Amino acid sequence: PAAFISMLHMYETFGWWRRADYIKVHFAESWNEFHHLLIMEVRL
Repeated sequence: PAAFISMLHMYETFGWWRRADYIKVHFAESWNEFHHLLIMEVRL
């Protein structure tokens, strides 16, 4: 049972990191879009 619990813990940890990476990527994408809009506004 202990091995099963540590496996669960490992999967949870990796799942959390994958979500954290996804959030970082998503934030970078929206930041780029926001920046692009600012640049477009300045050029008008």
